[in-house]
Amino acid sequence: MFLLHPPVVREATLFSSLPARYRDARRTDWSDANQGGRAIDSFLEGPVVDDAGNLYVSDIPNGRIFRIDAAGAWELVAEWDGEPNGMKFLGQHELLVTDYRNGLMRVDTRTGSVRPHLGRRNTESFKGVNDLTLDTRGNVYFTDQGQTGLHDPTGRVYRLTPEGRLDLLLHNVPSPNGIVLSPDERFLFVAVTRGNCVWRMPLQADGNVSKTGQFFTSHGPSGPDGLAMDQSGRLLVANPGLAYVWVLNHRAEPVEVIRGPAGHSLTNLAFGGADRKTLYITDSTAGAILSIGRLVNDTLPFAKMTGPVDSMTTCHILSARIALARGDRDLWQRRLLELEELGGQMPSPRAVCSAWLERARVATLDGALDAAAQALRAAEQHGAWEALDDAGYGNEVDIPAVARWRLDIARGQHRTASVALAGAIAVAVAQQRHWRLLKLRLLHAMALDGAAQADTALDTLTDALRLASHEGLVRSFLDEGPALVVLLQRWQQARGAASQAHGVAPGFVPGLLARMGAGATAAAPPPTTPDAGPDALTLRERDVVQMLSHGHRNRAIAEKLFVSELTVKSHLRRISAKLGAQSRTEVVAIARQRGLLD
Repeated sequence: MFLLHPPVVREATLFSSLPARYRDARRTDWSDANQGGRAIDSFLEGPVVDDAGNLYVSDIPNGRIFRIDAAGAWELVAEWDGEPNGMKFLGQHELLVTDYRNGLMRVDTRTGSVRPHLGRRNTESFKGVNDLTLDTRGNVYFTDQGQTGLHDPTGRVYRLTPEGRLDLLLHNVPSPNGIVLSPDERFLFVAVTRGNCVWRMPLQADGNVSKTGQFFTSHGPSGPDGLAMDQSGRLLVANPGLAYVWVLNHRAEPVEVIRGPAGHSLTNLAFGGADRKTLYITDSTAGAILSIGRLVNDTLPFAKMTGPVDSMTTCHILSARIALARGDRDLWQRRLLELEELGGQMPSPRAVCSAWLERARVATLDGALDAAAQALRAAEQHGAWEALDDAGYGNEVDIPAVARWRLDIARGQHRTASVALAGAIAVAVAQQRHWRLLKLRLLHAMALDGAAQADTALDTLTDALRLASHEGLVRSFLDEGPALVVLLQRWQQARGAASQAHGVAPGFVPGLLARMGAGATAAAPPPTTPDAGPDALTLRERDVVQMLSHGHRNRAIAEKLFVSELTVKSHLRRISAKLGAQSRTEVVAIARQRGLLD
């Protein structure tokens, strides 16, 4: 398979394991047929979540249903002489279960009582039902797998209507397994385990299927098993033989891969948690449940693809920045890959360019200037964007010129950037482009400050603050990251007491600095402290060093200080420069030597 972009790879973590009191390794008919005659204590499957947030799983060889609460505590709900697999809720307290031995069964989760729902088809036993899904009209779709495979492609897919009519939809599937509907219920997806693929079939208005095709092809010793659909319409495929969960876009391209422990068997999956956005995965042979959070596209609806291209671009960029501010660089990258992909489909050079400009911005703030220049060159290959200034685009996101000036400032080419920005500001004033003007004035203030024109830099920053403070416009400041913090701190020291006289809303700058993870002033410690002078650590930098000495990593520090990981990295760069340290270990050692640690 050729992929334009590699998928994001994430690791699932252990949520809970089957307690020892429920483990008794032994041979069963099911393990003899499906696990090579090994003695096993469980084989977990069929995850489903109730309205209270409890997770239910089946244990096939031992005929058991368990309930697992949010804290990971296990409770036996039901046990009978069966081989339960897939499960779905029919009502608040009743599960419909595919039982390999007995057909479809109903389980009351309050009492543990079990009763038949559908045991046979026209007096003929099923091969061995496996999994099921329900639509909004009450139809039940289920797979009848048995021991079918490429040697015996006679597995079946059924639909059971609310009236009790059983429709045979497919009868030629080599090992039908997991089954799920698309969000609009127009397509049915079936995992074909022995064929190592997933089939997709349109559902016609009269209930029949047609034009069934192969949607996704996997590889490895054991093919796709359980399926799930996220709120964005992405298909999730549990692949036991690889210990993977594939997350597929509408073109069946893997955009994310969730990995379990090597050699384990990830068989099925379901969404749960308070917002139904935590993914639970059965690690069947280990008798464990894995989980991973924040997988789902939780900031943009799937409908974003239908809006105007500029709105779509802006939404993706802002969503990416929110993810980055939360410290989730994987999600930030995912947003940009989505935008680039959508831009290529439309096609929209602006969308593709914006994705690369955001990469250039973050690389510049990270100090990775070569990477920033490379990203900027990639952006410039997608159209003559400077003309878009006349169209009013780029208020919310960067254009190449803005990215170029930001990079010039980071490279120390302050005078060059200052001259260019002064001309751009004159154009923005003439066009009354107020939001663009704010971004340009911030960059201009930074360029002037770097060119040793400190007073003029503060004047320019005052103009920007006057423009922003009364409307509460803070994002443009946040977008420039730590490089702007020192200048804002100097402004607060020099002019903060008279901010109202300067036309700046009182409290705006201290509040802004707090959101940027810095104190309202950059006052140095008293001269008697060991690190007094221009290289003194700020109070926030001392906080970072203190946490560093306790062994905290960047993400933990960011969470405790309520800032982004990017801000923590910037603090660490400044701390290392001030202390003359070459590593995190040296930072702590020097800080301790100077008496900076409690």
